[in-house]
Amino acid sequence: MRTGAEALSSANVERTRLVVQGAPGSPRSLAAVERFVEYWDPALSAMTDALDALAGGIASAAAAYELRDAISAGTFDGQAHAF
Repeated sequence: MRTGAEALSSANVERTRLVVQGAPGSPRSLAAVERFVEYWDPALSAMTDALDALAGGIASAAAAYELRDAISAGTFDGQAHAF
């Protein structure tokens, strides 16, 4: 679970976009990106917040399971137990 939470957190890191001026298609792609920034930014923000919340929830669940297992192991006295 912790690995999954870490994977979500690392996938959620902001990336930079590199557009090389003078490269084929760069003015067109730059214009297209600028045109949709007003739509993309709120959606990206919502997705980023959701991924952060999910990663936090998974990490909390992992901690709860570890605590539960530690408490359970602490009560084990070496004798056989029936379930």
